[in-house]
Parts: sequence; structure tokens; C-alpha cells
Amino acid sequence: MIYIYSIQYNKPEFVELQKRSFDKFCNEYKFIVIDNSIDHSIGEEIRKICEKNNIKVISTINKFDSRKNGLHGLSHEVGIKVFLERLNHHHTEKDIVILLDHDVFLISNLDELIDSNPEISIFTVKQEREHVYYLWPGLSIFNLRNCPNIQEISLDGAKIVNGSWVPIDKGVFTDVGGHSYHYLKKYEDQVKLFDVFPIFTQDTSEISEKHIFYHFHDGSQWSKYSDEVWTDKFNKILKFLE
Repeated sequence: MIYIYSIQYNKPEFVELQKRSFDKFCNEYKFIVIDNSIDHSIGEEIRKICEKNNIKVISTINKFDSRKNGLHGLSHEVGIKVFLERLNHHHTEKDIVILLDHDVFLISNLDELIDSNPEISIFTVKQEREHVYYLWPGLSIFNLRNCPNIQEISLDGAKIVNGSWVPIDKGVFTDVGGHSYHYLKKYEDQVKLFDVFPIFTQDTSEISEKHIFYHFHDGSQWSKYSDEVWTDKFNKILKFLE
């Protein structure tokens, strides 16, 4: 069974749009929303949409309001910790478990990708900073039968300790996901990565079925780009999925 977890933040309309993409390009799946919203009214809207569409929703606790300091990664990690708890305690090696950002969509068949690569442990957009390579939490697909001791994995980024940022390894700092390097390095002879970047498109680039994933990019508008550009991108993926 494929289980898809999506961390939602401030755009409730992404929930139904993601479901539409899963319905179209995934044969059998269960969709779980992790509500990491800060605004109570947005959280209520997310829950109503999930109830309407029979989607399980889990609300995060100890939320981090990144609007105050721009540390959006620390907010993201709150939702990721909920995902890891589910990964470790609610799934078996028979499961395919997927973590997505709220603005990542399927645009071609997912089952074919997974079924044709049974030896792969994790599909992701591989991230690299000098010698450190790590998973992108925006899109990571875990085939648990190929992931030894998955409970050891962390998807945190560099940490602030006593007011200073602490590197991931040998002076290298990363964003969210960086600590997965330690798991990947420890099990490098067993864990096989598949970098989906060649079948991944994003932002204002073309959307077509030659790719499997579309990343809206900055769907939360943390960078404060215009509503007009956001709406253009939303309508683009909406039209593709009609």
C-alpha cells in the first residue's frame, strides 16, 4: 500500500488539488494530511476540506511561527517530526511511505516508477552540499522493505545551539533534511537512492507527462512574490489536472 503524507501550512486549496493529482496518477493510496498551520482559521479550513474528502488529518503541536524570524525550516521540521513518528510506528516493511510538501503534485503515473525500480530504497530530489548528500523532505518516497533501521533517520537541518548554528558534518551547513546524510552514509551499501530530478519540473517550467512530479515552488509565498504569479501557477496545474 502507498501512504502519502502532505504537510499543509497556509494554502488549504492545495489539499484538494493534491488529491486530484493522486486520484489521476496513483492506483491505490491513502492520503494523510499533517496540518502545520499557524493561523487557526486556516487550520479549520484544512480540517473541513479533509473531512469533505475523507482524508485523515493530524494536527501538529509545539508549532513554530516562522513569520516572526524567517526560519521557515524550523517550522517545516515540526511537521516532519510528525511524519517520522508515523513512519516509525504506524507502518511495516510492506508499505511505500511518501512525504510531500503541500505544493508537490503528481503529473504522471507513480506506480510505474516504483514498480519498475523494486531495488530502490528512497526516491527523492537528491541534495548536495560539498561532501554532504541528503534527502529533500519536499519529496521523499520510502520503500520500507529496502530501508534498514529507518527509525534512525533524521530529516532535521543544521541546528541552533546556544545561539550558534551547528554544521551537519565537517563544517558543512544545510537546510532541512541535512541530517539524513548520517543515515545514508551509515547504510550506503544497503540504501539505494533514486534521484528523481530528471523527471521533476517546477515553478514556471513546462508541465507535461514526460515528468512525474511538479513542484509549485514556494507555494506558501514565504518569499512574498506576487499573488498574480501564484494564481497563474495554480491555474496552470489546475488545468493540467482537469
